[in-house]
Amino acid sequence: MAHRNRTGEFGSITLEDCGVKRVALIGSGGFVGARILEMDKLGAQGFHGIEWVPVIRQFRGLGRVSKLGIRDYRMGDLSKPESLENALKGCSAAVNLTMGDDTRILTDVQNLHRACVHAKVETLIHLSSAEVFGRCDTPGLGDDSPWKKDHWMLYARAKGEAEDWLRTVENGSGPTIVVLRPGLIWGPRSGWLAEPAQAIHDGTAYYIDGGKWACNLCFVDNLALSLAEIVQHPVGGFYNIGDVDRPTWREFYQELGQVLGRDVSKLTDFPESAYRPGWKDRVAGLARSPLAKSIKKRMQNQTKAAMKFWLIEKFGGGSMHLPGPSLSRGSWWARTVRYHLPIEKLSRNYPNIKLLTFKQAMARSAEWLTFSGFHER
Repeated sequence: MAHRNRTGEFGSITLEDCGVKRVALIGSGGFVGARILEMDKLGAQGFHGIEWVPVIRQFRGLGRVSKLGIRDYRMGDLSKPESLENALKGCSAAVNLTMGDDTRILTDVQNLHRACVHAKVETLIHLSSAEVFGRCDTPGLGDDSPWKKDHWMLYARAKGEAEDWLRTVENGSGPTIVVLRPGLIWGPRSGWLAEPAQAIHDGTAYYIDGGKWACNLCFVDNLALSLAEIVQHPVGGFYNIGDVDRPTWREFYQELGQVLGRDVSKLTDFPESAYRPGWKDRVAGLARSPLAKSIKKRMQNQTKAAMKFWLIEKFGGGSMHLPGPSLSRGSWWARTVRYHLPIEKLSRNYPNIKLLTFKQAMARSAEWLTFSGFHER
């Protein structure tokens, strides 16, 4: 029996000869990448014929996936095109899952595209965000609608600029380009699952306008299943991606409450007008600025810790108490989205993608919440 070596060959027979596609998973140490590798290890349906190759920037990126016995990985940095080209050699597709620095999103995408061209990668899949559309204020929003250029969030503007650039090269001689715009990616290990669950437990969960607004969710396993189908049968273009069921925020919290065995029918209910920008939002905005990030990179960990303790002592009030519900700009913004994102274009061009229902996704999430000890807290 032939043994596969690290270049993916069986003697003189390549993976491509065996009908297997090697896919570079850039940002595989993150939440989404780790889930894809985990599903692959568990033999998820639809993953047959794909060899996922983790591409990490630093060795600590292997932390989340080390338990999976990952041996074949590559080092690659989006800010260093030469390292990317080496990491992509022999791969037929590359998937960009990185969050990255908001100020470098466009440059990183340009570097990745250039590396794909040099490494002869056939398909480039870039993860953008539904956030480029803001709060989806118009019902006729489509996959190719213009993004919100006056968005208050630097991250959203940077993602939009990267999309604009990719449109200029999508019909060139380089790789087939597929851009996906997921909504709120939730599921096992996601903040969009763990934080609401914790808030329900702590008694700090709340609704806005009775939870009537659109909850634009994208279950992480649905995203993974979609990626598996796309790398097998790529159809270029820009696609919104989300769950097949379209719950409101109230329905999301009700389902999550049932999983946790908690009554969420009488949560605090804020009107949409309750949010007003405060000093915390201004401080958070400053912390995300390019200057602040540059300073933070140069600070030693001990200095960061000392500053954090000083801020807690200065502004924390000095007493321990359970906080009541409080609105942040990000939470208020996400929970006042007017319309659900249309996803018909993706289902039309990829009819073989089989998405999990909301009930099925919540059942998988419940397993992880139980494993994480939420029921015993």
